[in-house]
Amino acid sequence: MNVFFQPEMTEKELVLFREFIEKEFGIRMPDSKKMLLQSRLSKRLRELNLKSFNEYFKYLTSDKGKENEFNTFVDLVSTHVTKFFREPNHFEYIFENILPDFVKAGKSQIRIWSSASSTGEEAYSIAIIMEEFISQHPKITMDYEIVGTDISMPVIDKAKAGVYNEDSVLELSRYLKYKYFMKSKDRDQKLIKVVPEIRKKVNFRYMNLMDDTYSIGTKFNIVFCRNVLIYFDKKTQEKIIKNIINNLKDDGYLILGHSETIIGMDVGVKNVIPTIYKKSF
Repeated sequence: MNVFFQPEMTEKELVLFREFIEKEFGIRMPDSKKMLLQSRLSKRLRELNLKSFNEYFKYLTSDKGKENEFNTFVDLVSTHVTKFFREPNHFEYIFENILPDFVKAGKSQIRIWSSASSTGEEAYSIAIIMEEFISQHPKITMDYEIVGTDISMPVIDKAKAGVYNEDSVLELSRYLKYKYFMKSKDRDQKLIKVVPEIRKKVNFRYMNLMDDTYSIGTKFNIVFCRNVLIYFDKKTQEKIIKNIINNLKDDGYLILGHSETIIGMDVGVKNVIPTIYKKSF
């Protein structure tokens, strides 16, 4: 395929991909996303030397494609917008309210789930908050485990590595940067890496929130599900939230993104402050 040629996606091809994406991942792909989808997939057509989106779809859904191309396709159609301490009031509320309440209740083993962890910034931000709380309260006994899940294997691999551009921590204080990140020895690369003490506290793994049930281990004290529901229709949103609540401990907390709400859904939680909910039982 000519590298300068970008084929036009037909309406029939758009419908094929739209139905496949919604069925497999629950992600809405309206007509307004056609150009974005076409642009992202055109690169794969060139790399695979395919002539049409229909040809690529046939390959993607073949046995060979499911084995070799599926993870790449997931990464192309997923959104991975994230940063350290995004929506900082959530982390402040955990530090100032939730963790002190856990201490008063005698909870010493805390499990936290970053359910759409992308490249790991959210999960590592949670770990930093936990470390800071524990270090500032030396008389308490508290340990924690963080699980980060995502549908894209490439971003999971990046999260596990914990390597980021220096620009990604520009907004953090010098204290946090010095304590929790290591600079690359090759200063031309301008990379930083999360310290091993933090990386070992976070377990990243594959999971599709569209699954009927979640095999995620024992229940969690806090679940982050931020800026992901906006990509699903209301029916799928409710299904996901119910599955998450089933994996939340009694009196556990669910944290959503600022553009999301579950008010009106009968899912067994009560609103504590905007976007933060507590499981009622």
